[in-house]
Amino acid sequence: MAARIWRILATAATLAWAAAVSLPASAQQEPPGRAARLSQPDGGVQWSGGDGNWQAADPNWPFTAGDSIRVAAGSRAELHAGAHALRLQGPAELGIDALDDNDLRLTLRQGNLNLRVRDMASDERIEVNTQNLAMLVDRPGEFRLDLEPGSTRVLARAGTATLFGENGESATLAPAQQARYVGRNLSAIAVQGASPRDALDQWAADRSLAEDRSPSAQ
Repeated sequence: MAARIWRILATAATLAWAAAVSLPASAQQEPPGRAARLSQPDGGVQWSGGDGNWQAADPNWPFTAGDSIRVAAGSRAELHAGAHALRLQGPAELGIDALDDNDLRLTLRQGNLNLRVRDMASDERIEVNTQNLAMLVDRPGEFRLDLEPGSTRVLARAGTATLFGENGESATLAPAQQARYVGRNLSAIAVQGASPRDALDQWAADRSLAEDRSPSAQ
């Protein structure tokens, strides 16, 4: 009897294993290819997946494509996606549209974003979209985007980027240059040299300096 019971259990286990390994790929949980990690939240930071359900985000929370982050007024948050640092000052909301080894595509829906691109692979694409333009990073550096009703201010402290309008209009954003654009056809109302660092940019600079001096960056 014991031998018969053992044979029955062994057969059942074999069938269960076979069923598990033969599951279609869509039924298995695949880990994300790349994630952006949340660091330095000072309270008032939430995240949402594709379902639009907002909830509190803890330090080191992983963000993947389709996720969004929201930062309350008076709060800050920092995300790291590989060598790139995304720093937000609330009230702000940022969507992660694509995130893998070759593509980082963001949508700034509200507020202020400081983006530091430390280095880039030759086939890497880094893009930030706003309500009225898209910014495509050409060379590593530090960039700032600010949303206001009907306009976007873009600034490059270092590095270069190309800006695009809705109908294919384009303009180059050079180092130490800032511009404000209204409408969707890349209409510039002000192009000038970079303004002094405000509280967000100074915090970002301090964070970047600390990272550069860390043993892991050597």
